[in-house]
Amino acid sequence: MEHVAHATTAVAAVFLAGLAAPAVITAPSGPSWTVTKAVLPSGAGAAGAAATLSGVACPSAVMCLAVGDYLDSSGGGQGLLLTGHGLAQHGAAWSASRAPLPAGAAKPGEEGPAVSLGSVACPSASACVAVGGYTDSSGDQQALLLVSRGSSWTATKAPLPAGAATNPNAYLPDVACPSATTCVATGSYTDSSGDQQALLLVSRGSSWTATNAPLPAGATTSASASLSAVACPSVADCAAAGMYINSSGHQQALLVARRGSSWTASRAPLPGGAAAGWLASVACPSTATCTAAGDYTTSGDVNYGLLLAGHGSSWTAAKAPLPAGAAANAEVSLPSQDLACPSLSSCVAAGSYLGASGYTQGLLLASRGSSWTAARAPLPGGAKGGWLASVACPSAADCVAAGQYYDSSGNWQGLLAAGHRSSWTVTRAPLPAGAATSPGPWFPGVACPSAAGCVAAGYYTDSSGYPQGMLLTGPG
Repeated sequence: MEHVAHATTAVAAVFLAGLAAPAVITAPSGPSWTVTKAVLPSGAGAAGAAATLSGVACPSAVMCLAVGDYLDSSGGGQGLLLTGHGLAQHGAAWSASRAPLPAGAAKPGEEGPAVSLGSVACPSASACVAVGGYTDSSGDQQALLLVSRGSSWTATKAPLPAGAATNPNAYLPDVACPSATTCVATGSYTDSSGDQQALLLVSRGSSWTATNAPLPAGATTSASASLSAVACPSVADCAAAGMYINSSGHQQALLVARRGSSWTASRAPLPGGAAAGWLASVACPSTATCTAAGDYTTSGDVNYGLLLAGHGSSWTAAKAPLPAGAAANAEVSLPSQDLACPSLSSCVAAGSYLGASGYTQGLLLASRGSSWTAARAPLPGGAKGGWLASVACPSAADCVAAGQYYDSSGNWQGLLAAGHRSSWTVTRAPLPAGAATSPGPWFPGVACPSAAGCVAAGYYTDSSGYPQGMLLTGPG
């Protein structure tokens, strides 16, 4: 159960929409935010059973869907689907169901079905697609597609290109749905030669087709490639981001673009002095403009943030700037779910960097046109540092994020930030009853269907040491 294994990982998300150092207003708890421990379906394990949430989508101001996984009473990992209603009033009622599985999935028990859901997209309130992976009855890892029509879900074993291995180790971390009948999912699988290949899946109605993602010239013959993110501003236009290994054995950032029914690949440009790179996220506010974010490494093994702008095969690269007070050769990380582009001229990215104090600090990046500026993420009083991972912006003037910070007692707490330009309100995230002293909450998903309402989905550690799913609803 992939997400449970990482339940104590400290990652977070914060917001930036301005150029100046942020003005911070802090509060000890979130009076306008409500927290809910994720409900579980019947057949879940006892009170100590682990559960996590990995993604959330909100097709309307009063309806959201969150996905994740949990342990059933046999100790097997199951997919979790949570539907919330009444979000505009911040009193959402959530209902839980176990994700269905395709024929041939492993039976419940210690060895299976080991389901993991990574992402969900909802082009309408009555149509959603969730993706991930599961273990079949032979113990092989297969990619999973879940499609809803109304309240009913159907499960499909994802098709794979010809030449896939018997055990393809297939997984789909991301999906985008530009219409109710067209979706694109990205990931990777292993072929019969034992090489990892980048995977593209496209739906038309209820039918899915699988394609090996093309690779740029200079890729190694036995490529090790994957696609971690996808954005589709229209049915005929998509951009996917990930990595591949070149013929010199170096990891390179990969961009794959769709125009109509054809896909083309390009090696992402890197700043001067870069030896290797990879991309974790991509956002496309229009069919002619996209932004991608990730990391790159120099020949001296120093990690920096990577920012790309362009579309198709034409991209420009920039080194992510750092705020004043960063350590010399500060390590930078721009993880997945860290990027939002609410308009053609405005993007927000969140990550982390090493401050001169020796503590990791949240990194806030904002673009205006082609230039990027950096700021240290605001934190509540007494906080020492933080980690940033994801952000949502319902408009160019409104962003909300959920994250984590290191308090004065050395405990990891949840963080909520909301605002725009140089005005910020920073709040310690409320937690369900029974949370650990250092709950280490992780919010890999934030969605804002409007500037008046947002939902953060993730998990925390309870006082017994188990991860538990949690949902925060608030005013944006």
